[in-house]
Amino acid sequence: MRDCLQHAQSPEELLFVDLPKGFGLDPFMQNEARAVDMESFFEQLNSCLGALQAHATQLKEKCRDQLLKKCGLPVGDEGWSELGRRASWMAPRINHQVLTPFLNRIKNGIEGT
Repeated sequence: MRDCLQHAQSPEELLFVDLPKGFGLDPFMQNEARAVDMESFFEQLNSCLGALQAHATQLKEKCRDQLLKKCGLPVGDEGWSELGRRASWMAPRINHQVLTPFLNRIKNGIEGT
């Protein structure tokens, strides 16, 4: 699935040709009635999307924890909240080409979760 997404030329071709082929199915053509293949397609698609979501969540947590360690904070939600608190306090007090955008991203990321 990853390769299909990376090499996609158009959404239609991805959905109706590339992904079915990646799942071992024939491409879906207009006005075809292939209920069994459709069910198989969506089962495999949902499975792949679930795996991607799990990987993204693990990767996000790993990166968050690395950042927290480098900042001398405890890993996990407690450290993330503390980093957000510090970023919110520092952001309006600092005007730095690199640090200001970093602090704002942290602050906005905390508020968005």
